[in-house]
Amino acid sequence: MPISMIHLAENNAAARRDSTTGRAYPLGEQDRPSRTVATSAELEAIVRYLDVEHSARYQPTPASTFCNIYACDYCYLAGAYLPRVWWTEATLKRLRADESVEAAYGVTVGELNANSLFAWLRDFGPSFGWRPRASIDELQNAANQGQVAVICAQRKVLAQSGHIAVVVPESTPPLIAERDAGYIRLPLQSQAGRRIFCFSCGHGRWWEGAQFHAYGFWTHA
Repeated sequence: MPISMIHLAENNAAARRDSTTGRAYPLGEQDRPSRTVATSAELEAIVRYLDVEHSARYQPTPASTFCNIYACDYCYLAGAYLPRVWWTEATLKRLRADESVEAAYGVTVGELNANSLFAWLRDFGPSFGWRPRASIDELQNAANQGQVAVICAQRKVLAQSGHIAVVVPESTPPLIAERDAGYIRLPLQSQAGRRIFCFSCGHGRWWEGAQFHAYGFWTHA
């Protein structure tokens, strides 16, 4: 049978921006916005609603960061499937053998971190509408047209944290990408992690860091 998308229970009241519980679930707040006609204004509204700089759900702890939670929440509200939980390897084999399987946390599905999301985007993303992009110019232009765009990098040491950031639409200065000779050097991004911001170009091309094994750019219309 086809491999289907999976969420833990939606509309879970514990999955809130102001709470540190329920991070394995998609946001359950009833007033959450959504992307209906794929416009840059709707994507900007989602960033402002999530308010990553102030929402407890995304604040780092001494041991953990939550770039994956933020990226998944953004994509969920924008209608682009990026999994918080995904089928285990054993369950995928059962699904490919046409077995019917129920989602059970820690049994048939598990949470994905940024390293795992890189592998998922590479291996499964195209089946769920994700398109790899060759350059950050393509990535920023797609975001400006109302598409969902992400940068994801996988660490060389998988026990250490990878990273994923959302590329968001430009509006008016200072909310614009950084350009050099007409080409984008740094796209406008939004992220959680050790550094948290709603709209920023950051301080460099972080995805090219020596700690990363590989990185990629993806968009979802």
